[in-house]
Amino acid sequence: MIIFNIPSLVPLVPGGPAYKAVREFALGDNFVGFENLMIVVITAGAIAGGFMMTSVVEKIVNRWQVKRTKKRHPDKKAS
Repeated sequence: MIIFNIPSLVPLVPGGPAYKAVREFALGDNFVGFENLMIVVITAGAIAGGFMMTSVVEKIVNRWQVKRTKKRHPDKKAS
């Protein structure tokens, strides 16, 4: 699962605003640089939050399925 998650994040990273932020800081326009930096941080945080939320939902569903399987087939072990 982790092998798939990490490469799938690369296209989602907001490279344009990150480049603009560094460029504006280098040119001395700190206000616009911070504005672009906040876009990068919020976008990256939303992406990470989405992955965390789906991971939690997946764990809850898997536990529910294991409990359901144990109730239906008490003599078999769930894998």
